[in-house]
Amino acid sequence: MDIDGVLNEAFGIYTRFFRRLVLIAGGVFLILNLLTALLAELGGDGGFDAFVLGLASAFVSVVGTFWLQAALVEATVDLRDGRADVAIPELFRQAHPHLAPAILAGILAGIGVVIGLVVFIVPGLYLLTIWAVLIPVIVLEDVPVGTAFSRSRELVRGNGWQVFGTLLILLLASVVVSTLVSGLFGLVLPDFVGRWLGSAVANAVVVPFIAMVVTVMYLRLSGRGPQPQEA
Repeated sequence: MDIDGVLNEAFGIYTRFFRRLVLIAGGVFLILNLLTALLAELGGDGGFDAFVLGLASAFVSVVGTFWLQAALVEATVDLRDGRADVAIPELFRQAHPHLAPAILAGILAGIGVVIGLVVFIVPGLYLLTIWAVLIPVIVLEDVPVGTAFSRSRELVRGNGWQVFGTLLILLLASVVVSTLVSGLFGLVLPDFVGRWLGSAVANAVVVPFIAMVVTVMYLRLSGRGPQPQEA
């Protein structure tokens, strides 16, 4: 797998369909961030009510985030030929059957990576690398959660350093862009509105590109190389 090739292809799709992708992600994050912010405000006094509202906020965030990730995988495949053939609501309908396994796999992978990082850092980075294409595997191959973990590892085998390098570049770029965008909104808007819109816009800009890169990695690792885009 060629790191430059993956990043260039993903960036080409992202820039060509920037408005569409930001619309997809922005709509989700505007709603999610507003709901979680409101729930946090309501639960600000602590106690059992705050605990329940915290759980509700976490549930809404997890479902919305993974549904968006699955829809963006579908969007990447759709946009790869240079045309937007699938309507935005249809992307979410296509992704819906894969939502539960994607959530379960994402949570399990997150726990594994965090434990690995806490224990000795390297195991966490290793797990992050071999499970890099977990969500595209679930969405595009429609396999059970256990199979998805082994399938992702199989695809990454022999390309571990390239996958890790791609993820590292992606992480650094995402942190820089998110910090700049959210910081700008925080400076020019009142506290609550600034945090809400800043976080939503930052995620709307960053998350689609992450999904593009990961999905393009999956497509290339699985033998579906670069696809020429129509002019």
